[in-house]
Amino acid sequence: MPDTSDNRPDSGNADSTCPGMAVHNVPLPKVGELVIVQCRAFRCLGYHDSKGKWRNVRTAQELSDVKGWCGIGDDTFTEI
Repeated sequence: MPDTSDNRPDSGNADSTCPGMAVHNVPLPKVGELVIVQCRAFRCLGYHDSKGKWRNVRTAQELSDVKGWCGIGDDTFTEI
């Protein structure tokens, strides 16, 4: 039977925009780093540019109403 215990320390509260993800307040990702961006109505793959704007990785369009982000393969949601 696989071990289902979670040995990670408690790292925050769950957020309603990303159920099941821990919430942390940490610095923004590096400029150009690909992350999952959580907007009010959707999530997409995106990045933070050198001008401080969040952009959709596929279209390079600016994303509005960004609530937070999480790294690819990460389960930590970071509120903005």
